[in-house]
Amino acid sequence: MFPLSRSRIDQLGRRLRGSDPTVEDLTLLEQVRSLYERPLTEVITVLLDLGLEPGSRPKTTGTIIDKLRRMPGLELSRMQDLVGARVVAEMTRGEQDRIVERIKARFVNAKVVDRRVRPSHGYRAVHIIVKVQGRPVEIQVRTRLQDLWAQIVERLADEWGRGIRYGEPPLEPTRRLGQMTRQGFVDRVMELAEEVDVVERVAQLRAEYDRLSEALQARGQALSNPEEEEMAAVTARFEERERRIRALLEGLHNATASRRLGA
Repeated sequence: MFPLSRSRIDQLGRRLRGSDPTVEDLTLLEQVRSLYERPLTEVITVLLDLGLEPGSRPKTTGTIIDKLRRMPGLELSRMQDLVGARVVAEMTRGEQDRIVERIKARFVNAKVVDRRVRPSHGYRAVHIIVKVQGRPVEIQVRTRLQDLWAQIVERLADEWGRGIRYGEPPLEPTRRLGQMTRQGFVDRVMELAEEVDVVERVAQLRAEYDRLSEALQARGQALSNPEEEEMAAVTARFEERERRIRALLEGLHNATASRRLGA
């Protein structure tokens, strides 16, 4: 067996990009994946040591080929998310930031990509690209709502076409699901991404307000009753909105898992 040099890996990537994969190419791709097993294990070990609960997320063959074809200038040897780990937790965005900083501190020259600032077709999360044993490994850090939304879109893409992840219409966009078309369904899911963004921003503002209030109380000061009452009313409205969005996402998550969407 020939060694898997960078040039040989990139030649494989160009073949996968240009034509249907042969059995030999798929076998070679599995050998490429195997190069990342130990680096990924090391990353998972670090995350566990930090007290986190990571999962691994290897890229599927179809996703790898799709990405190579959508990004003609990308070489397979330089693909940064061929394998990765994922951390999901109930947390505010401030807590998400602190987890990212803790992870980043454990790796040399870690690169952070904040998809909350620049979302990709509704997708929001924070990605950390680290290099371990000479191989790039991607670590995704998501809030629970970000993760629910992302999994829904991933499942829809598996059934209705990978292009959904890139803002393209689903296959058979006018096909009906009850009173809604596939395109209408996808549009609603994309709207939910913006609603998740709003409730997470408000939750973070509330957390910062609570810290300010506690700091004032520690100094023997306090906000006025009208200010407290106004904040409590605003918080109650957004907590109810968050509950509705969470329930809707969980319902869609369960529906896509059991394939009740007429795919």
